[in-house]
Amino acid sequence: MSAIITWLQEHWTEALASLASLFIGSLIGRWRAWKRFADRSFFDRITVSLNYVEDGEFKIRTLLERSTMEIFRNAEMSRTVQQACARRGPSPFLDLPEETYWYYLNPILNAISELFADGFVRHESGLGGQEQTYLLFLTCENDPDAIIRQRKVRVMMIREQTLLDCAALTPSFRNAFQEARWQALRKVREELVTLPETKRIRRITVCV
Repeated sequence: MSAIITWLQEHWTEALASLASLFIGSLIGRWRAWKRFADRSFFDRITVSLNYVEDGEFKIRTLLERSTMEIFRNAEMSRTVQQACARRGPSPFLDLPEETYWYYLNPILNAISELFADGFVRHESGLGGQEQTYLLFLTCENDPDAIIRQRKVRVMMIREQTLLDCAALTPSFRNAFQEARWQALRKVREELVTLPETKRIRRITVCV
């Protein structure tokens, strides 16, 4: 006990500074969490959704939701994606250099492939399983004029023909948030039509 008292007498300023640092860090962390909730901005979350039209209604089905670190496995990639999602702008695409898009889409593709592992095995073994092709792209609801429920990184999957047809389709929506997502798809379609070789849109094959 005397040794501890002696140490505190000699190093009380360092100990106090460490405690203050921990306390301030905790306050900053809580403030950031409160700010994200208040803004409904959860940039550390990434959601993969299947988007389609059925019986004239636009539907969105979540396939998976993970933290950005779980998907990218790299702190710098995770931080870059979160910063890109935080930037406001009219484009639904994440503001990332196009030449780097492959590195962000590939781990997402791997995570999606895990969901359909059984289908791939059935298909390869001849026991069934049908391959289906979709388009895949990284987005964030960052249009300041859009009506949204919450902002986070969204990976959208859709059949190519459905995306191409969306400029002419007028589906019904369950709420205004879905309509905002549909308008984002129309902007993605513009890029696909004008830049068919864009690296921001990737074709993927799954097996069900």
